[in-house]
Amino acid sequence: MALDIELYRRTVYVPARRGTQSLRRISVIDIHPEGATRTLLFVHGFGGNVSQWLYQLRFFGQSLHVIAPNLRGHGLSEDPAGLAYTMESFVHDLEAVLEALQVQEPVHLIAHSFGGAIATEYVVRHPEKVRSLVLIGVTTHFTMIPLLGRLLYIPDPLFSFAAKKLGIALFAPQRTLKGINDGIRSLHSTATCPGSTIMRAVYQPRSHSPNSSSMRCSAPVPPLFRIVPPSSSLIIRYGTVSLTP
Repeated sequence: MALDIELYRRTVYVPARRGTQSLRRISVIDIHPEGATRTLLFVHGFGGNVSQWLYQLRFFGQSLHVIAPNLRGHGLSEDPAGLAYTMESFVHDLEAVLEALQVQEPVHLIAHSFGGAIATEYVVRHPEKVRSLVLIGVTTHFTMIPLLGRLLYIPDPLFSFAAKKLGIALFAPQRTLKGINDGIRSLHSTATCPGSTIMRAVYQPRSHSPNSSSMRCSAPVPPLFRIVPPSSSLIIRYGTVSLTP
């Protein structure tokens, strides 16, 4: 019988905003079979949902501890009005989930699309907490389907209708998607650092320094372009697979 992941959905409550007592909900799939000693953490992308990891959660959840949180404003995770959409805030949510679930570290981190940017920044901040990194369909900068980008600026009822008619599967409301687009995409669209993409950053050897000439930029280096500390990394992008030791 196939594993019903909804039976393993948990809720983590974190402060809605710094300095306030109100709480917001982060919804997480947390499957922890008896005897499991390794943890896989799955991070979905922009407009995505934990259900997109269904087959992976069912397979690995039979013998490994698997965790898949919904990003803020996605699925059953809340994002009250006024909540920030920054890379720091998304990373903080991951930190809060792992702490609340008392996860045994280091973890194996698997991320798709925009989730790869969040995962990369998490590795930068906590290299000792990540055993390996898998990036799937991660672009060199924050991108969006042009048509979807235009739809974000039309009234919400029409947005939802148009997205459904066009077959665009979205698991977050327009307000959330627009907030992420305005809060993060604008930052990376202004950076000029042609020699350092997220793909190349993962491949940097141990002796590579972020201050080397190939990494100098005319703008501050945003999180999507950060150097990932050496670790085992698997890159799956546009039908190609690369592995770093």
